[in-house]
Amino acid sequence: MEILPMSLRILLTAVTVLVLVFVIYSSRKAQMEVRSAVVWIAWAFVLLMFALFPAAVAMISELLGFLAPANFVFLLMIGILFFFSYYLFQRMSRMAREIKQLNYEIAVLKKKNGEKESDDEA
Repeated sequence: MEILPMSLRILLTAVTVLVLVFVIYSSRKAQMEVRSAVVWIAWAFVLLMFALFPAAVAMISELLGFLAPANFVFLLMIGILFFFSYYLFQRMSRMAREIKQLNYEIAVLKKKNGEKESDDEA
């Protein structure tokens, strides 16, 4: 029994290469931070390894006690997606704090400028 059909391996490899090209293009055009690009490139590399070496996935899943390689792959993908979600939540929280701080600083600057304008008028 074949672990991963050849047509699926070819499709997975082609999609992975397209993702790599798109990520590299986006990071070069400054549409994506390098830090994010590294995460996506690592993700694509893992997918490429799955496509090129499906026997390794079967061996790892058997060593870890999974009944089927698909179960291992699904659990791994869910874990990676959970990591992405947590990482993005952390970044969003940090940006929200930074926006609040910037709003405070803008308000202070506006108040100072308003006071200077009223002093200049007097």
